Amino acid sequence: DLLTLDPGLAYTAGEYYTMMPLMAERYQLGGGDSGLTFKPVVVVRKDNTAIQSLEDLEGARSCHTGVGMAAGWVYPVAELIDAGVMGIAECNVPVKSADAFFESMCAPGGLARFYNPFGNNPVSVCANCRGGYEDYCTGNDPYAGYEGAFECMASGAGDVAFVRDHTIAEATANSTHNPNDFELLCLDGSRAPWDQSGLCNWGEVASHVVMTSAIRDSALRADYTMLLDLLSRDFGDEGAHKDIFELFTSVNFGRANLLFSDATRELRDVGSRDSYYTWVGEEFREKLLVPDRK
Repeated sequence: DLLTLDPGLAYTAGEYYTMMPLMAERYQLGGGDSGLTFKPVVVVRKDNTAIQSLEDLEGARSCHTGVGMAAGWVYPVAELIDAGVMGIAECNVPVKSADAFFESMCAPGGLARFYNPFGNNPVSVCANCRGGYEDYCTGNDPYAGYEGAFECMASGAGDVAFVRDHTIAEATANSTHNPNDFELLCLDGSRAPWDQSGLCNWGEVASHVVMTSAIRDSALRADYTMLLDLLSRDFGDEGAHKDIFELFTSVNFGRANLLFSDATRELRDVGSRDSYYTWVGEEFREKLLVPDRK
């Protein structure tokens, strides 16, 4: 009935599967619409001196959250193509363009039918992944998702990770990794400290959303929204009963960002923005079109 998705996948869900957003994750408390976005960032190890510009990404080993995801795929691929750094290997198949650019990748979903329309995507798009037989290069791969892509890079399986601004703090909070061992690669090719995503990022993306099928009638959608709002009020960051259960904390269950993003503070009704188009915004739609340019 309900599904939480990254905005890139939310766009796909709306475009092809008639899904619509109900509630949005809010990452900081405050007035207005603050906290309803996040920033894609590119992370490298501080001791990796080989990557000092966007051009230096060519031939690097890359780690992505998943094909189709905003921060881990859509924004970086679109920016690299738009800047003329990444060439287009085949129109409408950005996976092939990325594979021709990077030495090897872990791009979960890169061999899935939806992103492999002709069935001939090169297997090297999954070369850096580490999953077992059924999990290999899927959303369940150990190197999938935000923390997975970060670990792929941090462990040395890759040279660069495409994640979001919350990821470094979350991925290093309960691990042996020191956040000060990592830096951000900015769009102008410079590098910045890991905690300077406000000044060094690759754009701004609408937050993750909880979606439902558009075939649900309006009364049922209203019930879903009310339920989610009550859960957020009771068990969210400032919830009245967060001592019983913390809705936005996954650490006790073995993995990060399970039901919702761990950075979430509350769920916010998307209101009149009742389609994936109005939620993700025109800028995101333009990013999706960049890989089609010749």
